[in-house]
Amino acid sequence: MAGRWDTHTCACYEDPCTCCTVCCLPSVAIGQLAHNVLGYPCVLVTLLLFTLFAMHQSVQSYMRDMPFVEDQTDNPVRCYVPLKLAPPLTNMTALLGGDEEGNACLPHPLVTALSSASFCAMFVFVLVIRRAIRKQDRIPQEHCADCCGINGAEDCCCAFWCGPCSTCQMMRHLGMHGKHYSVLSPTGTAFEEDEGEKMSMMKV
Repeated sequence: MAGRWDTHTCACYEDPCTCCTVCCLPSVAIGQLAHNVLGYPCVLVTLLLFTLFAMHQSVQSYMRDMPFVEDQTDNPVRCYVPLKLAPPLTNMTALLGGDEEGNACLPHPLVTALSSASFCAMFVFVLVIRRAIRKQDRIPQEHCADCCGINGAEDCCCAFWCGPCSTCQMMRHLGMHGKHYSVLSPTGTAFEEDEGEKMSMMKV
């Protein structure tokens, strides 16, 4: 619907099907949206995001299985910058792979880059797709419009803080929900509808 979103950002409960797809197969949902809105090949976008996500999981699993070392010369990948956290911050050592005494390490920058690549890619795709839909349907920003002098700040905030919910909102807005949705279709719509559209175009 031109001029406004069909549903609210936090209305994921209205369609559990798309909600489950975004939670379990986010690369597929983003690929379908990129295909419908930006014209990108769904398969290529899906494979790109899935590869980045797989790399992220592999790096995290590799880091968890490696023993903690205090000397970076023993394992520069695992412990690139040694840290000594004060008692109030010892609860953060688990996130940094440290021990109970507050000894922790920052991993190699390449490890950090690989771990954050999937999130950055998701953020960029959600941001670009959301902005394109708003421009196409002339949907004004309702919150944090041009906040801090940033044009399109609402899209940035939604993509960064509420990426999954924003993805579900865009899918519902484009009719990719309920019985009309198919996770196996590049367009996100049921195959019966795709075939019907093709037949109509052939008759014309």
